[in-house]
Amino acid sequence: MKSYPKTKQIKLKGKALTDLKLKVWERDLIDGYPVCQHCFGANNSPIDSFPHHIIFKSKIRLDVIWNLITLCRECHRLVHARLLFVNLEFEFTFENPKYSSGDIIKNEYVGQHHHF
Repeated sequence: MKSYPKTKQIKLKGKALTDLKLKVWERDLIDGYPVCQHCFGANNSPIDSFPHHIIFKSKIRLDVIWNLITLCRECHRLVHARLLFVNLEFEFTFENPKYSSGDIIKNEYVGQHHHF
């Protein structure tokens, strides 16, 4: 079993969580609307009601803007089916990288404000 670095979870609730969702959607706007950052609307699938956690919540709960990305329902389904992978730089691949979207990529990413 893979071990993960110890870090404090960041778990938001209520208004704070809603405000974070809106900040992610604002960051991911194209022509005034939040758009899937993988297919950019090509799948004609509506965006999910909440942004995707790049480091899966099942690994550690990090409700921070650099760990969230707007995906449509179809791309979100592909990520959770392990057919599409995204890293903390928002780079996508269909091949399983050394560190998958469900893994904590490097210790220095955790708890640090990213470039957003």
